[in-house]
Amino acid sequence: MVFLIDTGVTLITLSAATAKLLKLKYSKKRVIPIQTASRIEKAYRVIFDSVRVAGIVRLDVAGVITKGSQPPTPLLGTSFLSSIHVGQKDKYMLLRDGGD
Repeated sequence: MVFLIDTGVTLITLSAATAKLLKLKYSKKRVIPIQTASRIEKAYRVIFDSVRVAGIVRLDVAGVITKGSQPPTPLLGTSFLSSIHVGQKDKYMLLRDGGD
């Protein structure tokens, strides 16, 4: 899966369409309001059992699943990013395990 790294997003954010492709079960989760760039939306609050990005694995990562097709690309927010080292070398973003 491809993520868009977004340091302005608090939680990993998936669309309902992406969640369906991943066969995630979330319909009985709590619905919460979330602020998007343009308006307030409703989303399901979830905890992902595990998230693996570039070989870095984190367990029990907070996220939301929106009610619809937005965002088209899942957003990797600070619920994951805050536990790793994010840097830049030339035009590349580097992710390193923070050991948490």
